[in-house]
Amino acid sequence: MSNINDSIYDQIGGKEFVKEIANTIIQQMGGNKLHAMVGAKNFTYGAIEYDGFYQPYMIFQFAMSRKYKYCRVIYNQGADTYIFQLLNNKGEVKFGLDNVYCDDLIPLFEEKTGLYLSL
Repeated sequence: MSNINDSIYDQIGGKEFVKEIANTIIQQMGGNKLHAMVGAKNFTYGAIEYDGFYQPYMIFQFAMSRKYKYCRVIYNQGADTYIFQLLNNKGEVKFGLDNVYCDDLIPLFEEKTGLYLSL
């Protein structure tokens, strides 16, 4: 979990809320299949400033892609959608898309990485 001030967590619903959002994102992206299908590991969650507001996020590292190394999903509380980002090994955002619905997370990941989260 990121090391940020407790008052920031309080602004967005508290640490437990952020943890719950992260777990929900993991489930929406396939849960345990993430590890089995793409070698996902180092799951981390926290709050990140995005577009002037702190938002809950979840990030994980995955294998088998030359172009991307991390997937970060930020929950946009105001719109009840996600910001989907793929980052390189330096942590630089190389692909990003706003206003992503939960049903689009898996297809978007598969399309942009060429990796599949289901058989």
